[in-house]
Amino acid sequence: MSAAVDLNILDARIQRELLASYRDMIHKAVDDFVDALAEDLLSDRKMTLMEITQAILKAKPEFLTAAMEEFIRSKHGDILSQEQAQCPCCNRKVQRSVQAPRTIETLLGTSTVTRPYFYCAPCGSITYFLKNSLRSLSGLVTLFSVRRQDHGYGSHYTWQTHQAGGAWSN
Repeated sequence: MSAAVDLNILDARIQRELLASYRDMIHKAVDDFVDALAEDLLSDRKMTLMEITQAILKAKPEFLTAAMEEFIRSKHGDILSQEQAQCPCCNRKVQRSVQAPRTIETLLGTSTVTRPYFYCAPCGSITYFLKNSLRSLSGLVTLFSVRRQDHGYGSHYTWQTHQAGGAWSN
């Protein structure tokens, strides 16, 4: 019985630390947001409602991106820091080959998350896990490659479409 109580105390402590860490990041993101607005806030020039709205909209994506990236790190830190994985093809244990940035685009904007990739030399399989985890975390959030913009692809490409061998759709 006492071991269960100790685990509950530990769990509550971990949750408090996670919330404190996220609060610190959000406070920094709010500071950066205010800094982005500082020139307009401190100027003597009168601004119309449209100009105020545009100034805030211009600064908003960086704030939302910072919040999104930290939230992903908080929810999926175990995957992002993973050093070993089991190859899905041959079931061998493989070491992380590289940490590579991945750009994701959501309704909040574009974020970059660095995730591990695992290469299994014997069978040639490349494995990474965050894509499926984010999909399950956020429902039907569409993951994009930045190349989409460079090559003029349409606006939606879901993991289900990819698995079915589909193409980009508008």
